[in-house]
Amino acid sequence: MNIAQINKDLFLYINQFTHKNSLIDSFFVYASSLMPYIFIALLCIMYFASNKKDIAVYAFFSVLLALSLSFLVGLLFYSNRPFIDYEGANLITHANDNSFVSDHSTFLFAIAISLCSHLQNKTIAFCIFTLALLGAFARVYVGVHYPIDIFGAFIIALIASVIVQKSTKQLQPLNNFIQNTQKQIFTLLHIS
Repeated sequence: MNIAQINKDLFLYINQFTHKNSLIDSFFVYASSLMPYIFIALLCIMYFASNKKDIAVYAFFSVLLALSLSFLVGLLFYSNRPFIDYEGANLITHANDNSFVSDHSTFLFAIAISLCSHLQNKTIAFCIFTLALLGAFARVYVGVHYPIDIFGAFIIALIASVIVQKSTKQLQPLNNFIQNTQKQIFTLLHIS
């Protein structure tokens, strides 16, 4: 059995559970759509309401690099979305664009991997990574991505996060610039 067949079979196995329970379907639809906003809120809380500004900025750098790499991979490799291949059920409306790799999952994994590598509280890091997995799994469950799209997103996010982590010394001036600019803007707007 080849990888394409395993990918298709795994998708169909996961997606077969749609339309069996409307509550579960709704949960995964919301997890699929809202998880990126939850992660954005998490980064904002870390940056603005805690002493973890550096960690939040490095996670942001990981996202930028991961999404840039994802864009480049998308130019090289094209894959239909499952609903274009008439595979499984589709629970959300989505554009007929490249499925490989999942941008949602790349975004979630880049933040989760970056935070896991920087946070000292491993319980919180584990919870964040679990949420990223849930959001990525939801993309398959609702029928807009194949499992290989999620796996590719994880690999790209891992590469980007490792590059950023290994480059923190070189990126520190940019990190300082971002934080100083934010402070100056807040001072001008009289925001403490």
